[in-house]
Amino acid sequence: MNRRTNKMKRSTATSIFFMLISHIGLIPMPADDGPAKDNKSIEASNYIRGICQAMNTFKREYGFFPPGTSAQIMMDLTSGKNPKRIVFLEARNERFNAAGDFLDPWGTPIRIGSLASGLPWAYSFGPNKIDEGGGEYSDDIASW
Repeated sequence: MNRRTNKMKRSTATSIFFMLISHIGLIPMPADDGPAKDNKSIEASNYIRGICQAMNTFKREYGFFPPGTSAQIMMDLTSGKNPKRIVFLEARNERFNAAGDFLDPWGTPIRIGSLASGLPWAYSFGPNKIDEGGGEYSDDIASW
């Protein structure tokens, strides 16, 4: 083989290596995810992701999702008031309103539930504080 072929192979192998590493998250690579998100939107996304992960863990433990309203679901996930007294999600008390709803960074209750298909869902009304059902063109921040 000549030098040029070896150099091309090394270049291709290096490109594939960095692509794989960036894909698993070890090297941050720029992505075009649309407009930049503000800190509150990122915080709301993290809450929603954590709630859905906690609901999945609850389901693995008990065979069903926590039932009830958003407030009742959060009680089951955060208080340890479930059959095995497991805390599935840590949440600060100031994130809850008097009715027990978990609040997004804008002070609006996050809606939580599960689908008959076996998937949890959660969403925030977003910065405009209007429930737009998590639609594609809304500012709602949803798990789907």
